[in-house]
Amino acid sequence: MDSDISAVFGKMPEFAANNLLKIRDLILQISDEQPSVGKITECLKWGEPSYVTHSPRTGTTVRLAWKEKDQKYGIYVPCQTTLIEDFKVAHETDLTFDKNRGILFKKGESIPMDLISSFLFHALTYHVKK
Repeated sequence: MDSDISAVFGKMPEFAANNLLKIRDLILQISDEQPSVGKITECLKWGEPSYVTHSPRTGTTVRLAWKEKDQKYGIYVPCQTTLIEDFKVAHETDLTFDKNRGILFKKGESIPMDLISSFLFHALTYHVKK
């Protein structure tokens, strides 16, 4: 992990950083295990750890964010995609959504890793399925 990215995680509350690091690991695991997912580049976008596929560009950008104002953390994708809207149809009562751009969690809330894994796979293969 790049030191700038590590510093961003280091500024988050421990509970948020630990859970977002688990989601980061899941992103990298999906990339390693799924041949339909392009190679992942980890970078900062809007000051948040972001994961972009390239070689080939199979998916859309996934950002991991701490929202201090709301005391929540989550997974964000570009609002121009249909990912959140599509996921809401099947999981509206299972997850908390931030409009059409993200999935949010709060302190003490367990993360349904199976659902999140499915969402991440769809995000990382978004351009393949369009």
